[in-house]
Amino acid sequence: MALQRWVSLGGIVIALILLIIGVFALRAHQRQNDAGKQVTQAISKSVDLDRKINDHWAQPNVYITANTTSHQVTALTAQSAALTRQVAPYRKNARRAVANQLKQFDAAAAKRKHALKLLRRATQATERVNALTKPKALQGKQVNSKALIKAGTNQAKIAKATETIATSSAILKHTLTRVLATCTAQLKERTALVAATAKIASAGKLKANPNYEDLAAYLTFIKQMKYPGLAEQQKKLTAAATKALASMNIKGISEAELQRRIFYVYSDGKAADAAYIDTANGMTGFSGDTYTADIWGNYVDAAGPSSHELATISVALNGDYTMTHDATTVKTGNLLKDVSAAQLKTVRADVTKGKEPKEKALTDVFPTAQNFYDWAMGELDPGDPDLEDQTTDTTAEFSLADGDDSQDKSVAAQYDILFGYQNDSDPDTLEFGHVGRVVLAKDGTVYSGLMSGVLSEDPALTASVMAMRYSD
Repeated sequence: MALQRWVSLGGIVIALILLIIGVFALRAHQRQNDAGKQVTQAISKSVDLDRKINDHWAQPNVYITANTTSHQVTALTAQSAALTRQVAPYRKNARRAVANQLKQFDAAAAKRKHALKLLRRATQATERVNALTKPKALQGKQVNSKALIKAGTNQAKIAKATETIATSSAILKHTLTRVLATCTAQLKERTALVAATAKIASAGKLKANPNYEDLAAYLTFIKQMKYPGLAEQQKKLTAAATKALASMNIKGISEAELQRRIFYVYSDGKAADAAYIDTANGMTGFSGDTYTADIWGNYVDAAGPSSHELATISVALNGDYTMTHDATTVKTGNLLKDVSAAQLKTVRADVTKGKEPKEKALTDVFPTAQNFYDWAMGELDPGDPDLEDQTTDTTAEFSLADGDDSQDKSVAAQYDILFGYQNDSDPDTLEFGHVGRVVLAKDGTVYSGLMSGVLSEDPALTASVMAMRYSD
């Protein structure tokens, strides 16, 4: 009986032991299955993570994308570390299949660690340099040539950025080094701009009485700037400086304005349409700091249309002028002070060209032979004239006086007039009178004399006809 109890008790113990062993074996099997799932999941996530890392490169391992930040790189690094922690519990006593998966995971993790290192260095270098400019100097693979250093950028920050890019890839380092060289050049130019500005302005506004040399130096600097955008914020100051310099220096205004001011003082504000500044004779222009203007005019005399020198005006750098004619001083003053903006507006835009006399046709001056006859009689003033014959658009033939001799003459005539008249000084001819002749040649020359005698060219009448042809 006792033996049976011991046998029964032993069986129970053995059963319990087997049960415990089975439980542990089941748990171990479940753990191995879970390890496989966890490692497989981690490998899948690592592939996605590697893809995300690659998406931050505009050019693999060289340039980051424009929207990549250090915060994003930090987040990617944290995700990579989380994956490593995820598989850590399954490394001990891992079955061969899991162990092989872990080797695959570790290889990918090692590459990812290097990739994140490169990405972090590129991002830090790019951000450090971009922090110096506005807009960002490097976006993706493109360098923005319009980027300018920020107000707070100084040599210390440029030096710090230079240290940061030292560990970048060769290509990125080369690109960022060029950007930093531009930043250094801009910093140098901005420093010079600040110095030039300080001489003419205070608190961003032009000083009350700026020095001429300082104004000229400032404006020259502005014109020669390699990075004009650095002076963008002081456009109003530059405009004020330009205006101030123009008010005290003839070289501060355009030559066209200078010539118009000269013309105003010459003409006393009158139109003087026929007058002009001759720029073709080599006399007009700057000689050192003195500007000379030669003023001529288009007029008509007995010889026809011609140009005459009217005056010469010499202007000093400060605007003081002297106007002379035939070596005699006619007028003095100051162009910049004596001519107001309102007065300047009354001067025509181009004073280097004068209005040229316009020739009228003979038929505009004398529409008919009667018109010419009436005028000629008034000029010749014969005694009691009487029109006897008139011919229009004809050929006039006559003897032309040539000193003591005469020569046959034939001219194309607009009008050929015969008229009778009395000569009170000759009593013998009062009953019969005389016959005169006056011819208006188509070239405007007037010939007059006795019909049966010799005609002479009449300079006075010819000049009068010319004057009428060129009158307004």
